[in-house]
Amino acid sequence: GTPIGQIHLNRSSPRMSHHRNTEIGIDILPAYQGRGYGSEAIRWVLEYAFLRAGLHKVRIRAFGWNEGACRLYRRLGFVEEGRERESLWHEGRWWDGVEFGMVEGEWGVLR
Repeated sequence: GTPIGQIHLNRSSPRMSHHRNTEIGIDILPAYQGRGYGSEAIRWVLEYAFLRAGLHKVRIRAFGWNEGACRLYRRLGFVEEGRERESLWHEGRWWDGVEFGMVEGEWGVLR
């Protein structure tokens, strides 16, 4: 098959593993966005994170200009937890980084 993007869970350092949280990174090629591949991949990773890896919290970040990603993360059950104001330069202006999170109890209800 042809790769259409990548997704990963960041690994916590052994000293921080007792916090049981991590962050998802995802990038889907533009030609494949809006077809459900991102939501499918994120659901797989959330299932792994909460059921197999025993994590308590998963975070994901969106670029402020990427309204589609923000809508997707909310639809999947992530909660906006904060913004890193004007931290990203894109197309001639400053944008926020938008931080989302989901804890295991929220994921359990959404399943």
